[in-house]
Amino acid sequence: MSMDFKAVDGVLTPEKLDKMETIQLVMRLFSNYTKDLAVWIKIFWALVTRFFLLFLCILTYFAMLQFAPTKMILVGLYIFFAIFWSFFPYAFKCALVYKITSLSFCVHALIYAIFGLICWIVALGMYNTTELEQAKLGNVKVK
Repeated sequence: MSMDFKAVDGVLTPEKLDKMETIQLVMRLFSNYTKDLAVWIKIFWALVTRFFLLFLCILTYFAMLQFAPTKMILVGLYIFFAIFWSFFPYAFKCALVYKITSLSFCVHALIYAIFGLICWIVALGMYNTTELEQAKLGNVKVK
């Protein structure tokens, strides 16, 4: 049984959308509002404008994956993150996390090592994909 948000919200105005929390917007986006396209677009646009920089970063990331030179920049960034999260001193990472997120407790060192390993796997996967694409095109000489 789904809740009838139309009865609760009434007419959605920009002020009402601004006051709603993100989870409330997402719930309304995938509820019975989907029957009314205009309301669905209003809610979706409220989410896009709320997280514009995040959407812009994601679109830029996928655009960078389309070109070999910028893909190699991303591989380099993943390698940097892997080295940082794997090998930098634990106390420094804890201080950095505190500065960025204001979390006063520190994550266990094993979590940092796993995060570094994931970055290594992503970087190697992206690099190997690029090498495979070049081999398919005949641009790689075999010794």
